[in-house]
Amino acid sequence: IEDGSLFRWTDIAAISTGSFHVLGLKADGTVLSFGRNPFGQCDVSHWQNVKDIAAGSNHSVALLENSTVIATGKNDYGQCDVKSWKNIRQISAASDHTVGLLNDGTIVTTGKFDDFHLKTWKNIKAIATGEFHVIGLTKDGCVLNTGSDICGLSDVERWHNIIAIAAGYSTSIGIRADGRVFVTHDKHKSVYLNTDDWILFENKEAKKDISDF
Repeated sequence: IEDGSLFRWTDIAAISTGSFHVLGLKADGTVLSFGRNPFGQCDVSHWQNVKDIAAGSNHSVALLENSTVIATGKNDYGQCDVKSWKNIRQISAASDHTVGLLNDGTIVTTGKFDDFHLKTWKNIKAIATGEFHVIGLTKDGCVLNTGSDICGLSDVERWHNIIAIAAGYSTSIGIRADGRVFVTHDKHKSVYLNTDDWILFENKEAKKDISDF
């Protein structure tokens, strides 16, 4: 998506991108959108009191200040069926599914990717979802995962002392407490990412307590 109107957005607190649309969360809790809108995924101009946003391929999701969730867009797999969700602290969306993290550290999910393993997760403090997988950061710095192992999920299981996570189409990313970045990706792709020299910040105190893995 390339359009000069995006550069005119101001007071943006967060952004999220789908396959063909972009969402922008403004500091005042309203939401901007740009892109293709065949399923109504950009119909967000009336949203208010939003504190987090997530874009799937053709749907848009918002977490409100009262910890409930709203959604708009394509709903062929039920990815927008979030009206009953309460006590949500984080949301994440991908192609045809939506995942929510509750205040008690458990998970709710709706849509095409409705893996029963997610319902067993506990003590989660952050979530991220890709096309074929979901990862969850636990309070003790480990990363749980479920989905297709083409995404390198077996590698994710070895991560520890992680403080932040992110996920893409078939990619998982973790930032360790000492600033080191770890990436796994689709094993069937020829692209290889060597992140050995990726250091976002240096935490010498953390390094004392962390061994490589």
